Amino acid sequence: MDGRTYGSGQIENTGGKHLESINKTLSAYLTGSLVKIFILPLLLLSVTSCSQHDISEATLAELASDPVRYNGKEITVEGFYFQGFEVQVLAEKLEYSGYTEGHLVPEGKMIWIEGGIPQNIYDELYKQEMMGPEERFGKIRLGGKFEYGQEYGHLGSYNSQIIPSKVELLEWSPKAIAPVIEFSQEESQQIAEAFVKSSPTFVFDGIEETLELAETYPPTVTLSGWQFVFEFDSRHAGYGDRIGQVLAQVITPHQAVIVVEQGKVTHAVIDEKWDMLQQKMVEGQMPPPPAGVPAAPNDSIVTAEVLDVINVGGDIPWELVVEVQNSEDVPGFNNATKSMVGETITVKTGEDVSTLKKGQTITAHVRLVGDERSHFFEASDIK
Repeated sequence: MDGRTYGSGQIENTGGKHLESINKTLSAYLTGSLVKIFILPLLLLSVTSCSQHDISEATLAELASDPVRYNGKEITVEGFYFQGFEVQVLAEKLEYSGYTEGHLVPEGKMIWIEGGIPQNIYDELYKQEMMGPEERFGKIRLGGKFEYGQEYGHLGSYNSQIIPSKVELLEWSPKAIAPVIEFSQEESQQIAEAFVKSSPTFVFDGIEETLELAETYPPTVTLSGWQFVFEFDSRHAGYGDRIGQVLAQVITPHQAVIVVEQGKVTHAVIDEKWDMLQQKMVEGQMPPPPAGVPAAPNDSIVTAEVLDVINVGGDIPWELVVEVQNSEDVPGFNNATKSMVGETITVKTGEDVSTLKKGQTITAHVRLVGDERSHFFEASDIK
């Protein structure tokens, strides 16, 4: 050996200091080169990583709760695509409409899809034609630019939209949606009456012989369940189980509004004051569903027997009491009289029907007008 120890920094011959200097210079050069070699890939990785983070994973619930956060960004979101008459949306879920057997509609959080989806994806979607124009639906994973803060879609009905850049069809079947079990008016009424009779207010001091059904409202476009209004008297004032309370001994009349949807009581309020489901006082009126929701576009061709003709005057001067014999769909519209076949209903009309006779069979276009708080059937083109 020549007396050198490499890597230790100790040099044993007379040229040691010079060699040590060369060694340090070489080490610094190599270190600097290695730093340059490693920094460039790290910078590239950082740029790539930032680009990837510009695309945000989101749910429809997150987009609805904090749309400003995602506004103008590329996002990826899963949901149910639904395309129909003047509708093209990504929805949180699909549910049976109840208008006709097997018919699905979008529900929950929704955003408008601007510009459509690729034809090859569209062709693989499920389709239905029960309510007029063909409708397409399916579960998709969609990537694109999310926009919020203006009016989007048909008639500006949506406050957000997504412009698709990538669409993936996900595995899903309509069979995954639980079928709707239909309950008749009689069955629904029995459920409602049993609920009233078993409620703490009635059990405590309700007078059974005073319980009677005052009014019945069938399902409509805006009210999906049967609504029953019961009246009864109690021997004392107050609501619920009042054991141990000092009570005024006075006969107290009550009115209970009960809504039954698919065999389940979904709304129950006494005197617009007492929530029978939660067993507590409520502030003001609690009509189901929330007030102010207008009837969806609807129309139907009804065949009916005239039971009475009444001139009531006013802007819509005539009322017809009829028994519905048949209800036909009008393409492109919901049918609000489908469940009325065999029922007696009152329809208003501005047409002169003074010549109609009791027992006469007529056909007419009949549609639901108003909202769930105030609505009526209006007839036109009566023949």
